[in-house]
Amino acid sequence: MFLPIDRDSPVPLARQIASYLEGLIRHGHLEPGSRLPATRTLASGLGVSKDTVDAAYDELAARRLVRTAAGRWVSVRRRIPDSPELDLPFRARRGRDPLPHRAWLEPEPPAPLPIDLAGETPPLLTISSRQIRRFHEEALATSRGVLFSPPPPLGETSLRAAAGRHLARCGVLRSSEDVVVRPTRAAVVRDLLSLFVPSRGTVLADSLLDPELALPIRERGARVALLPADVEPKSLAGRARRAKARLLLVASGASRLPGKPPGRVRRRALLDLAREEGLPIVEDVTGIDWLAEPPIPPPLAALDPTGRVFSLCDLGDEVGGEFGAAVFVAPPKALDRLRRRAGPEAFPGADRLSQRVLARALDAPGRMRTRRALLERRKLLSPTIARSLRRRLPALEGHAFSIGADAVRLDLPGDVRATDLAEAARAKGVRIRTARDCGGPPSRDRFLLLDLTRHEEGELLEGIRLLGAAFDDMLQST
Repeated sequence: MFLPIDRDSPVPLARQIASYLEGLIRHGHLEPGSRLPATRTLASGLGVSKDTVDAAYDELAARRLVRTAAGRWVSVRRRIPDSPELDLPFRARRGRDPLPHRAWLEPEPPAPLPIDLAGETPPLLTISSRQIRRFHEEALATSRGVLFSPPPPLGETSLRAAAGRHLARCGVLRSSEDVVVRPTRAAVVRDLLSLFVPSRGTVLADSLLDPELALPIRERGARVALLPADVEPKSLAGRARRAKARLLLVASGASRLPGKPPGRVRRRALLDLAREEGLPIVEDVTGIDWLAEPPIPPPLAALDPTGRVFSLCDLGDEVGGEFGAAVFVAPPKALDRLRRRAGPEAFPGADRLSQRVLARALDAPGRMRTRRALLERRKLLSPTIARSLRRRLPALEGHAFSIGADAVRLDLPGDVRATDLAEAARAKGVRIRTARDCGGPPSRDRFLLLDLTRHEEGELLEGIRLLGAAFDDMLQST
């Protein structure tokens, strides 16, 4: 019998012999009742001493794998126990051997971590970690009172003031008294839905929504009605009236979805629609840079001074990292209703100190310049990702990039549903978004939305490779 023992291994030879023989027994290569070679014969064949083979057989016997008859033979037991340990209420002592059973085997490789292309990981920082540490030190040195208690119902005063200054850079001129802070954009939409939209109501959207805005609408059981882009402005009111909408959502910032924000004519038409139908407007201005080139149209809040427009901005996306906060501007009546409803649970996991640090980060000099450089880097990365997508997914019909290149939309062939491909990709360890996550109806479940901003290039390409393998498997199965 040949056993591949390693004389240079720190594992004792007797333990190696016993482990190999145990593997042969458990895999059925040595059948129950078969006899093992005599100790002298096996020792001579392996070039080891008889005492070494005796120690190996003794360990197999202690594990109840073999039966020995002194001076005659060693045979495999008829019934092999499942546990490799001695059938006692305690483990047998191993003497001076510090290694556990089968320690010489190579450990199994860990399961690969899932690749999140759905965009739920924290965005990249637009300010350095050194500045963040300094902001913490300054906030601790200058703050008075309790720092780790829940913030006020509408948010910390310093953060609301900093958010007001940031909104002014976006073209929304409102006092900090009108600003409300919430943990996420989804929490903002939940608040506004509770004010205006009943359960199973309808929300009107100018275009497909960011998944973070569509999630609370689905949770409430409401329906999203999309306004087509190619309809005459005078026909919008009729479509809104037939949908019986109670709220209008407009994305004016750098949306993750392909397409341009509404132009001046479209904005005027949306404001006229809201006035005629009595609809409040929620306008997402996240990512707007008022000083960028070419100049952008003014936000709806600058065109309508009546307070009908609720301007929404994701501060976590503006600063990046682990910061999580979103703000919106509301008229006094809505603020009173929210103040009565909100309590300490309005900010889960947040405290006053973290909001004060975020306020200093928003006012940090050079933040907007760093943000523009980050956006430029994303645009430079887009051609590489596009080539990889076309190479890995040749059967897909089109590839359309969103503004700012922070996400890519993949249009699917007519016979492929996005939710089916998402399930196949999840089995490969890749998380993606679909048209259903963006508020699209089931009939339009024909594209994927992949995040491009929160991963290194190698991880992105690996996620694309796994997505292509999932797509091929799905086509073969159908």
